Amino acid sequence: MLEAIRRKFNEGWYAARYKTFLKDFDGTPFDYYMAQGWRLGHDPHADFSELFYRAEYDDVAQALQDGAYSSGFHHYLQHGIAEGRLAVPKAPLGRQFYEQAYFHIDCAYLEAQHRIDPARYLSTYDFYFIESRRTDIDPNPLFSERGYLYFHPDVVEARKNRDPIVGCGFAHFLTTGLAEGRRICSVSEFARLAARQAVEANKQALEKNLPQITHPVEIEYIKHIRGYIDRFDLETREESGHGFTVIVPDFLPEILFGGYHCLFRILEVLKHEHGLRLRLVVMKQINPADAYANVHRMRLQYPGVHELFESIEHVPNDRHLVVSAGWDVLSYACHTHYLAAQIGALSGRLPYFLIQDDESEFHGAGSLRSFIRSAWDIPHIGIYNSAILVAHFRAMRPQQFGEGYRWCSFENEIKPLTDSQAEFIARHAHKRRRTIVIYARPEAHAARNEFAIIMLSLHKLIEDGELDRDKWRILGVGSLHYCEAYEIVPGYSVDIRPKMPVDDYENLLKESDVGISLISTPHPGIIHFQMASFGLSTVTNTSAIRTAASLRAQSANIVPSALSLAQMPGRILQAMRDSADLEARFANAQAQHTVDYAQEIAKVADFLAHH
Repeated sequence: MLEAIRRKFNEGWYAARYKTFLKDFDGTPFDYYMAQGWRLGHDPHADFSELFYRAEYDDVAQALQDGAYSSGFHHYLQHGIAEGRLAVPKAPLGRQFYEQAYFHIDCAYLEAQHRIDPARYLSTYDFYFIESRRTDIDPNPLFSERGYLYFHPDVVEARKNRDPIVGCGFAHFLTTGLAEGRRICSVSEFARLAARQAVEANKQALEKNLPQITHPVEIEYIKHIRGYIDRFDLETREESGHGFTVIVPDFLPEILFGGYHCLFRILEVLKHEHGLRLRLVVMKQINPADAYANVHRMRLQYPGVHELFESIEHVPNDRHLVVSAGWDVLSYACHTHYLAAQIGALSGRLPYFLIQDDESEFHGAGSLRSFIRSAWDIPHIGIYNSAILVAHFRAMRPQQFGEGYRWCSFENEIKPLTDSQAEFIARHAHKRRRTIVIYARPEAHAARNEFAIIMLSLHKLIEDGELDRDKWRILGVGSLHYCEAYEIVPGYSVDIRPKMPVDDYENLLKESDVGISLISTPHPGIIHFQMASFGLSTVTNTSAIRTAASLRAQSANIVPSALSLAQMPGRILQAMRDSADLEARFANAQAQHTVDYAQEIAKVADFLAHH
């Protein structure tokens, strides 16, 4: 048989193919082949694949392990030809794989990665060609089998369909993928990708059960906060006369109510009664076209507000601003205080901060809340919206109210009821259905108004049979945009109306019987006091500085409640029952303290003009 093998052995072909193996061998190529080449999977000539033959026929591999034959080629000559066994893969591309793959297999790498049993495999090459048909094995560190299959799902599909060529991803790459320019990656690259995917899979599992728990919101805060605290490129310009640079977050007609309404009333007095000049800086960085559109809409809808200012400028992307030298600065919100401080420092003047609430209460725990609170550490002169808010800040930041701190406060407008008792009783005495009106702000911007708590409390009353749709209708007012009916229970809804003209709003209140207005921040609130002043039995919540006694002292029409689902339904029910006593409602409205808002605004404007 040795001579038969020798006769079929192609010495020239072998020497050319396996020259790197022969360079330090003293004998002939045939001697090397018989000594160790066959075990390493070397082919005796171009038309026989030793490794294919051993991988294709398990009985041959076992017979070689048992020492029955000197090589797979030996078995083929003695038995395989007669038995019709294949010498090479049928498909030309399959044959190409065995020819090329041999020189890309890193035996040392495979031996380091796998426990290769010499009792099962004649060589590391045998291990690869046998096992790569069954499992994903990387032939070397530069080619990831799993990576190739991951990037090319069509190869996975072909493998599932037992494509004779695609025994593994590496086979596809060498025979087809390389020419097609298919993507490959190293083992380490795919390991990193798999690790990222594992992290992402864990994230998705968490998010499915706990939405937003993995969202890196604090990273987003960094850019957000830097937009306010990073240095601005300020250039001063000499001006004749004195005035104020006024800084606001936004300048939009849709939000001109509440705090903005108060600000512009103050500025109106500063300009027309004190002769001060005004310039407006808008912090929101938006594209020039949108900025122009917003200003134009303000000019059309609120010409009086627009005409207050000599100029209106949005902060540009390069943060370059030209400011009036020697002017004072009035800042609307904590976000804008940082720019106000930088402008004030140019002239050595403390900025004025309009403090309309504890803005940190608008945010949960985290850096954004701390950023808001940090603004009050900037030296400033304070303009506080109510004495109650002053009391809150005194308790929270006593050091701020130390010697030398300058501040003033003003109270919010509460209009008196102008009806006579007869008119009031005639308006309410013979109603088929009475009205509950709530301050309904379901949008995130107004979370402090606790819309959900109100709805859940009403739901409880309906479930308990205390709130009958045939006797009570429910209206919601004040929403920035939401104007749909919210169904508390099937067939019983709150008709939510968006922000409306003041006269319409006041007339609606005067036609109503019960009011509900909540506020979870330290601001004293306005809506509930106005409801009570117009004769509504009104539910509002207590807080550390808004005690039940202080609320009742403001108006006996107030029904105080803890901001609690355990207490709120009962307090609403009490207000519903109290609303039946029309004489008491009228008397309480007449006794309520009201505020001369024009006088309060004038006081603030005088403080700004002379301090």
